[in-house]
Amino acid sequence: MKSNGTSGNGGSLEHRPLKELLALEADVKKAIAAQREAERQTRQALIELAQSRGFDAKELLLGGKGGRPARAVASATRKSHKARKPARYKHPSDPALQWSGYGKTPGWLHKLTKDGTPRSEFQLSR
Repeated sequence: MKSNGTSGNGGSLEHRPLKELLALEADVKKAIAAQREAERQTRQALIELAQSRGFDAKELLLGGKGGRPARAVASATRKSHKARKPARYKHPSDPALQWSGYGKTPGWLHKLTKDGTPRSEFQLSR
């Protein structure tokens, strides 16, 4: 058996004998357990190093004393670069349905204008 998980039959798992699949499953479970243990040990070593230098590990991971990760703090303070466009068209019976005139025509306006009614009938006065 090759290390990349393929054998002479094209690498398809469906055609492998059950005994071989069970052995592969056991090997995969052992590899996963070993990786998780290595990650746990690394995490513990980093926590111990941070504590030995006087840092609180949570403070390091969360980007300060505020309790939020540093990336979340930066994105929360950043303003959107696009301003919302004012409405130019309004549904005659449902004022909550409005459209700025930019982008794809909304379904409600398309339905109201497909019989030949001009869009200007639904335009807000400026």
